[in-house]
Amino acid sequence: MAWIATGLGSIAWLIYGIQVTELPDEMYRAMPDIEIERYSMESRFTPKNNSKAVSLVFFPGAMVDPLSYDPLARRLARAGYPVTVLHLPQRMAFGSHMDQLMSRTLDKVRMGRWALAGHSRGAVAAATFAHLHPDKVAGLILVGTTHPRNFDLSGARFPVTKIMASRDGVAPVAQSQANQGYLPPSTKFVTIEGGNHSQFGYYRYQLFDGKAIISREEQQQQLTRAMLAALEEIEKNQP
Repeated sequence: MAWIATGLGSIAWLIYGIQVTELPDEMYRAMPDIEIERYSMESRFTPKNNSKAVSLVFFPGAMVDPLSYDPLARRLARAGYPVTVLHLPQRMAFGSHMDQLMSRTLDKVRMGRWALAGHSRGAVAAATFAHLHPDKVAGLILVGTTHPRNFDLSGARFPVTKIMASRDGVAPVAQSQANQGYLPPSTKFVTIEGGNHSQFGYYRYQLFDGKAIISREEQQQQLTRAMLAALEEIEKNQP
């Protein structure tokens, strides 16, 4: 009984940790400059004016509510970039769930120019798709991950940016940089000083994560600037 109670308590603690938290006030205000559409397996954020030539697919972290990345998607869309947050099947990106996700992503990016981005396990999904279908990817942005580790993207012809946080206990900077040989030599590495893993989204905490010494909002602002810089580079790289 003690083991069962411990196991149930651990599961409850993990579930509590991935709940959405600290959403900014802008989430509750009307945004006439972007259109927001929500579907069962994706959320779309489309600028109504001055839309950029490159669109973005963003993959959430495993088990994390996609709503946790809503503020980031809104900020990127307000800068002119159409964003689709693809929801992970049953919030997972492993095994058959990853296969489903790759198939849905391929359907999504058949038309137009698409950059891919993701956080944590979502970054693994983005890198995996770029490995499988490099001709369909305009650029790649990896957030809070030590991947790629099992395949080589060093010959990729599209721009790549890797965004890290100095107090990330899940994807430590040292481990993230140790695998840079799997990325193109031109890859840009950005480190957010004082940030951690969970503050790349809007959820409570992550198992094994470090303690951030900057606010979530400060980390989110730096993340947004880094992603906009990456998207601008990707757009300039278009034929």
